[in-house]
Amino acid sequence: EEPPLLRAVDRIVRGVEMNAVEGVPFIAWSEESGRTLDALFAKVRQLNERVPIEHALFIVEKIAAALDHAYNTTVDGERTLHGLLWPGFVSLSDDGEARLAGFGLAPAFYSAFEKPRFVKEITPYLAPGERSGKRIGQRSDIFSVGVILFELLTGRLPSPSDPLEDVS
Repeated sequence: EEPPLLRAVDRIVRGVEMNAVEGVPFIAWSEESGRTLDALFAKVRQLNERVPIEHALFIVEKIAAALDHAYNTTVDGERTLHGLLWPGFVSLSDDGEARLAGFGLAPAFYSAFEKPRFVKEITPYLAPGERSGKRIGQRSDIFSVGVILFELLTGRLPSPSDPLEDVS
């Protein structure tokens, strides 16, 4: 008998710990036998491989389910948005599950938007309006999901200057 499908709430990581060590903040969560999506991207680039289309769609569907659940959950009367969706916050388990971390962290990172490592690793996944205006919204998360899907399917990020150039 197959196990039941995970509920959307189960697409969000649990046991999140946020702290700082010697003034350097960190976020950690427990995911048995798993890795983050950015580690998968690094591995497929190293092997010069592509993620199979059905796996790419499966991963993105699970990310979208987590975002949908969060968006339809209110905290203090406000919808829950992610706003900082990048592959490092997508946890992949060996059994094929994908879970999302990092909710509520976007405003804390605004001051880091211009730092070289942030620009290189995270900015490509942020909607242009979020990068410049430092504001988050549901469209920001949708943009991020689109960039992740593009990278899963093509093995590269869309052009930072004109993302539409890549799909024409």
